[in-house]
Amino acid sequence: MTASKISAVDIPRSTELLRGLERQEIDLILAAAKLRRFRASSLITHQGDPSDQLFLLWKGRARYFVDTPNGKKLILIWITPGHIFGAAALAPPRSTYLASTEAVRNSIVLVWDGSTIRALARRFPRLMINAFHTSIDYLSWYIGTHAALTSQSARERLAHVLLGYAPSIGQKGLGRH
Repeated sequence: MTASKISAVDIPRSTELLRGLERQEIDLILAAAKLRRFRASSLITHQGDPSDQLFLLWKGRARYFVDTPNGKKLILIWITPGHIFGAAALAPPRSTYLASTEAVRNSIVLVWDGSTIRALARRFPRLMINAFHTSIDYLSWYIGTHAALTSQSARERLAHVLLGYAPSIGQKGLGRH
Protein backbone atom coordinates (compact mmCIF):
# COMPACT_ATOMS: atom_id res chain seq x y z
CA MET A 1 0.00 0.00 0.00
CA THR A 2 1.36 3.45 -0.86
CA ALA A 3 0.61 6.62 1.06
CA SER A 4 -1.55 7.85 -1.83
CA LYS A 5 -3.79 4.77 -1.39
CA ILE A 6 -4.34 5.38 2.31
CA SER A 7 -7.55 7.27 3.02
CA ALA A 8 -9.50 8.63 5.96
CA VAL A 9 -11.27 5.30 6.44
CA ASP A 10 -7.91 3.60 7.09
CA ILE A 11 -6.73 5.79 9.95
CA PRO A 12 -6.38 4.31 13.44
CA ARG A 13 -9.00 5.63 15.87
CA SER A 14 -6.29 7.01 18.15
CA THR A 15 -4.93 9.40 15.48
CA GLU A 16 -5.10 12.72 17.33
CA LEU A 17 -3.33 14.59 14.50
CA LEU A 18 -6.32 14.18 12.18
CA ARG A 19 -9.14 14.51 14.71
CA GLY A 20 -11.84 17.02 13.78
CA LEU A 21 -10.88 17.23 10.11
CA GLU A 22 -13.25 16.44 7.26
CA ARG A 23 -12.76 13.21 5.32
CA GLN A 24 -11.64 15.08 2.18
CA GLU A 25 -9.13 17.12 4.20
CA ILE A 26 -7.72 13.95 5.76
CA ASP A 27 -7.39 12.35 2.34
CA LEU A 28 -5.43 15.37 1.05
CA ILE A 29 -3.16 15.36 4.09
CA LEU A 30 -2.50 11.62 3.82
CA ALA A 31 -1.81 11.89 0.08
CA ALA A 32 1.00 14.37 0.82
CA ALA A 33 2.80 11.82 3.02
CA LYS A 34 5.41 9.29 2.05
CA LEU A 35 5.11 5.75 3.34
CA ARG A 36 8.25 4.32 4.95
CA ARG A 37 8.99 0.98 6.53
CA PHE A 38 11.38 0.46 9.41
CA ARG A 39 12.64 -2.86 10.71
CA ALA A 40 12.57 -3.57 14.43
CA SER A 41 15.55 -1.99 16.24
CA SER A 42 16.15 0.62 13.52
CA LEU A 43 16.55 4.28 14.34
CA ILE A 44 13.88 6.55 12.86
CA THR A 45 14.99 9.88 14.34
CA HIS A 46 18.20 10.75 16.15
CA GLN A 47 18.44 13.06 19.14
CA GLY A 48 20.09 16.32 18.11
CA ASP A 49 19.47 15.97 14.35
CA PRO A 50 17.46 18.68 12.58
CA SER A 51 13.73 18.09 13.03
CA ASP A 52 12.81 18.23 9.38
CA GLN A 53 10.14 15.50 9.26
CA LEU A 54 6.87 14.74 11.03
CA PHE A 55 6.00 11.05 11.45
CA LEU A 56 2.73 9.24 12.08
CA LEU A 57 3.11 5.64 13.23
CA TRP A 58 0.71 3.63 11.07
CA LYS A 59 1.60 0.08 12.08
CA GLY A 60 4.08 -1.41 14.50
CA ARG A 61 5.54 0.00 17.70
CA ALA A 62 8.24 2.56 18.49
CA ARG A 63 9.69 4.34 21.49
CA TYR A 64 11.33 7.62 22.40
CA PHE A 65 14.65 7.46 24.15
CA VAL A 66 17.54 9.75 25.01
CA ASP A 67 21.20 8.95 25.32
CA THR A 68 22.39 10.00 28.77
CA PRO A 69 25.78 11.68 29.31
CA ASN A 70 27.12 8.40 30.77
CA GLY A 71 26.18 6.48 27.61
CA LYS A 72 22.96 4.79 28.73
CA LYS A 73 19.73 4.66 26.76
CA LEU A 74 16.87 6.15 28.79
CA ILE A 75 13.48 4.95 27.50
CA LEU A 76 10.92 7.74 27.71
CA ILE A 77 7.60 6.69 26.21
CA TRP A 78 6.16 4.05 23.90
CA ILE A 79 4.61 5.12 20.60
CA THR A 80 1.66 3.15 19.30
CA PRO A 81 -0.21 3.29 15.96
CA GLY A 82 -1.98 6.60 15.41
CA HIS A 83 0.56 8.66 17.37
CA ILE A 84 2.95 11.22 15.94
CA PHE A 85 6.57 12.03 16.62
CA GLY A 86 8.87 14.71 15.27
CA ALA A 87 6.23 17.42 15.77
CA ALA A 88 9.00 20.03 16.02
CA ALA A 89 9.00 19.89 12.20
CA LEU A 90 5.81 21.98 12.37
CA ALA A 91 7.59 24.94 13.95
CA PRO A 92 9.83 27.24 11.98
CA PRO A 93 12.69 27.96 12.28
CA ARG A 94 14.07 24.48 12.27
CA SER A 95 14.92 22.96 15.60
CA THR A 96 16.35 19.59 16.56
CA TYR A 97 14.83 16.34 17.73
CA LEU A 98 14.94 16.33 21.54
CA ALA A 99 14.85 12.53 21.66
CA SER A 100 15.62 9.63 19.38
CA THR A 101 12.89 7.34 18.06
CA GLU A 102 13.46 3.64 17.54
CA ALA A 103 11.19 1.07 15.93
CA VAL A 104 10.73 -1.79 18.40
CA ARG A 105 8.68 -3.83 15.93
CA ASN A 106 8.65 -3.80 12.16
CA SER A 107 6.79 -0.56 11.54
CA ILE A 108 5.15 1.51 8.85
CA VAL A 109 5.10 5.28 9.21
CA LEU A 110 3.69 8.15 7.20
CA VAL A 111 6.26 10.91 6.78
CA TRP A 112 5.80 14.56 5.87
CA ASP A 113 8.82 16.78 5.27
CA GLY A 114 8.84 20.03 7.25
CA SER A 115 7.84 22.40 4.48
CA THR A 116 4.96 20.14 3.40
CA ILE A 117 3.52 19.69 6.89
CA ARG A 118 3.86 23.42 7.64
CA ALA A 119 2.00 24.27 4.40
CA LEU A 120 -0.72 21.76 5.31
CA ALA A 121 -0.98 23.26 8.82
CA ARG A 122 -1.46 26.73 7.32
CA ARG A 123 -4.20 25.35 5.07
CA PHE A 124 -5.77 23.21 7.82
CA PRO A 125 -5.10 24.94 11.19
CA ARG A 126 -6.68 21.99 13.00
CA LEU A 127 -3.45 20.06 12.31
CA MET A 128 -1.43 22.49 14.42
CA ILE A 129 -4.05 22.47 17.19
CA ASN A 130 -4.04 18.66 17.24
CA ALA A 131 -0.22 18.50 17.30
CA PHE A 132 -0.27 20.99 20.18
CA HIS A 133 -2.73 18.80 22.10
CA THR A 134 -0.49 15.79 21.52
CA SER A 135 2.47 17.74 22.89
CA ILE A 136 0.41 18.64 25.97
CA ASP A 137 -0.45 14.95 26.46
CA TYR A 138 3.25 14.01 26.29
CA LEU A 139 4.19 16.81 28.69
CA SER A 140 1.46 15.73 31.11
CA TRP A 141 2.83 12.19 31.00
CA TYR A 142 6.37 13.43 31.72
CA ILE A 143 5.17 15.62 34.61
CA GLY A 144 3.27 12.68 36.12
CA THR A 145 6.31 10.45 35.73
CA HIS A 146 8.64 12.99 37.32
CA ALA A 147 6.22 13.56 40.20
CA ALA A 148 6.01 9.81 40.77
CA LEU A 149 9.79 9.46 40.78
CA THR A 150 10.17 12.14 43.39
CA SER A 151 7.22 11.40 45.65
CA GLN A 152 6.28 7.68 45.46
CA SER A 153 7.83 4.52 46.83
CA ALA A 154 9.44 2.01 44.46
CA ARG A 155 6.41 -0.30 44.82
CA GLU A 156 3.99 2.54 43.96
CA ARG A 157 6.12 3.59 40.96
CA LEU A 158 6.24 0.02 39.64
CA ALA A 159 2.45 -0.32 39.93
CA HIS A 160 2.04 3.03 38.13
CA VAL A 161 4.40 1.98 35.33
CA LEU A 162 2.71 -1.37 34.83
CA LEU A 163 -0.77 0.16 34.76
CA GLY A 164 0.37 3.00 32.50
CA TYR A 165 2.17 0.83 29.98
CA ALA A 166 -0.32 -2.04 29.83
CA PRO A 167 -2.60 -0.44 27.19
CA SER A 168 0.28 0.60 24.94
CA ILE A 169 2.57 -2.44 25.12
CA GLY A 170 0.16 -5.20 26.05
CA GLN A 171 -1.65 -7.36 23.56
CA LYS A 172 -5.16 -8.69 23.75
CA GLY A 173 -5.29 -12.39 24.34
CA LEU A 174 -7.90 -15.04 24.80
CA GLY A 175 -9.12 -15.18 28.36
CA ARG A 176 -9.29 -18.51 30.17
CA HIS A 177 -12.62 -19.52 31.55
